[in-house]
Amino acid sequence: MSTYTIPTVVERTPLGERAFDVFSRLLSERIVFLGTEIDDGVANVVMAQLLHLESDAPDQEIGLYINSPGGSITALMAVYDTLQFIRCDVSTICMGQAASAAAVLLAAGTPGKRFVLEHSRVLLHQPSGGAEGTISDLTLQAQEILRLRAETELVLARHTGQSVERLRADTDRDRIFTAHQAVEYGLADAVVTSRKLSAPLVPAHGRPRPGYLVRPNQPRRAGRSGRAGTVGGTGSGPGASSTDTPLRRPRSSNDTVTSPSLTPTTAVCASSHRMSSPRRTA
Repeated sequence: MSTYTIPTVVERTPLGERAFDVFSRLLSERIVFLGTEIDDGVANVVMAQLLHLESDAPDQEIGLYINSPGGSITALMAVYDTLQFIRCDVSTICMGQAASAAAVLLAAGTPGKRFVLEHSRVLLHQPSGGAEGTISDLTLQAQEILRLRAETELVLARHTGQSVERLRADTDRDRIFTAHQAVEYGLADAVVTSRKLSAPLVPAHGRPRPGYLVRPNQPRRAGRSGRAGTVGGTGSGPGASSTDTPLRRPRSSNDTVTSPSLTPTTAVCASSHRMSSPRRTA
């Protein structure tokens, strides 16, 4: 396991200087960073940050930045359920990789606010696990892995628009996506190369997909089901609109959509049954 020094940020105030570790400073900007394998400890830290940010400002967006090889399915589902539970919109941004369990979190962001940096990768595969004991024990463990696989496929189907059957076929072995392929598959809404720019990409109805531009300050969603792909209502802020402006769809999956506004909005972080992938090497 790698070790590294966490940088310290010094802030000058009228009362003197205050020092923060860089992740705490990001948290104050509503940025959560998931940069490790997902285990129970990491999941607890991420969930605590999400709940804190919701309590602090329930109507402000949270940004979840992801660079993770995956991890425990139970830890994944704890974070996933928290993302669906809180009232805040959560933008998800993959930088580096979102593999296995982390890919599910990427897809689970608020529709229209799921982004992938240009040279990132996303990986999907079926769960794996190890067990020992009697035949009866092994049978129970195998049944549990099958249940978890089906549950994960349903979650991905809800957020990507793919059928469970296709997801099962595609995840039988490692399925690796480039940034553009992840957008085409429905795991993200746009490939971004810069913070500069426009509004979230999301149609007024149906699954978010590249090629639709909604004006800034569109309302978050009509209900909790909005996270799964339904957004509606009339905006109340400047430039708000409930009308889609269809854009010319890219001729190829290699076209890049410039970055919808990625203002800081996220917090910090970091088994039995696992979904993980080794980190990429150059």
